[in-house]
Amino acid sequence: MKYLIGLVLLAMTAAACGDVLTLDDGSKIEGKARKSGDQWIVTDATGHETTVDPGRITSFHLTGSVPSPSVAINRLAMLREAVDHLTDLHAIVDRSAQFIKQNSGTPQAAQAQADLTMWQQRLSGNYKKAGARWLPPSEWRELAAGEARDALAIGDSIRHGDFDLAETLVRAELMEDSDNPSALYLQGLLFNNKDQIIPARADFERVLSVVGENAATENNLAVTLYRQQFYGAAMAAYVKAMNKMPDNRQILDNVVEALHALPADAQDSLPAQRAREIFADQDRDLRKAQEERGLFRWGSDWVTADKLADLTALKESREQKLMDLHEQVDALAGERAATAAHPPIPELTAMLPENNAFTGYSVLNLNPGIMGGGTCISCDLRNLQRQIANFEQMISKLEYAGVQRMIGPEGMPYRTQPAGATTTQPSARAN
Repeated sequence: MKYLIGLVLLAMTAAACGDVLTLDDGSKIEGKARKSGDQWIVTDATGHETTVDPGRITSFHLTGSVPSPSVAINRLAMLREAVDHLTDLHAIVDRSAQFIKQNSGTPQAAQAQADLTMWQQRLSGNYKKAGARWLPPSEWRELAAGEARDALAIGDSIRHGDFDLAETLVRAELMEDSDNPSALYLQGLLFNNKDQIIPARADFERVLSVVGENAATENNLAVTLYRQQFYGAAMAAYVKAMNKMPDNRQILDNVVEALHALPADAQDSLPAQRAREIFADQDRDLRKAQEERGLFRWGSDWVTADKLADLTALKESREQKLMDLHEQVDALAGERAATAAHPPIPELTAMLPENNAFTGYSVLNLNPGIMGGGTCISCDLRNLQRQIANFEQMISKLEYAGVQRMIGPEGMPYRTQPAGATTTQPSARAN
């Protein structure tokens, strides 16, 4: 793990000892290890060298006789630094027991035995970690309840637009417990409100590392990833959000926005295909529920029947106008092609340079067919193409806002359910 970087344990072993590094995928590398910069180099019996990122090392084993005092001291320092960053007591107990076995006969083994006894007592007592502290169940529940109450108050500040106060309170919460999932979630919202996408994304990712799956957090992570143009990762996050909370209106509205705006080269990615399939199934159910309430899907929005009829008629009229514009383009393009063979007018050719900056006409266009009556067919074509682009954008905006929205404080996760909250997630079929 990254906390092993600064330790020089393996470089201090005797040449006769064979070092065994266990990696995060369960594989092992054996040989003589030495530190080179921020990496470890392991040389096997044939002389082949393998570079190992310290972040991948989960455990080590040094064969041979009882280690020297300096080696044992460094090993214990490595162990203690590593377990400081773990939250799984079972893993801590296993690693401590492994250390004692590997360093039997050293004073450090006796110190590690005292540590192991402490970890075993915490394990049997069902202790949980909050920030840097290990708390018994009663204290952990009290802390979690207090965090939840504070988070509800901060959420109210955000809803009322008091962002400065909310930021101050969130910072205080995270100073107390850097793994407070509610505070991390709220801080992500505050970063997003300031258009600071990278730290917002980091906070939502941190929330998921603490609480595991959470639909609102997955939705918000997807929004940040999409804005960074990580389309595959964004759609994968939306898939998790839809699976965690089926038929949720806000999530599904975001998904249809995302699918509509996906670039062509991202349309056929596996996450996009999976998101499209899940959306089709869930949106069918949501439509039925919404239609019973007199609401009908219009792109990423929901409208009444009368509004739906008006919007449909407006869309059809704009689409007809778009077709007319395309027909005009085709006619002009045909006219230009039919007259392109006409030779330039010699008198005008002699009067103008090859490309006249003032008129914008090329001498190749100075013929009766293309420049008749002072009309520039190329200019007309460009004008029509601009109109077509504008109408296409107008038609798209009729149905899609072009925005994927965060789920607000109502979606934040808690360590424990607060008394003042009826749900930790937005209503599945909210208005």
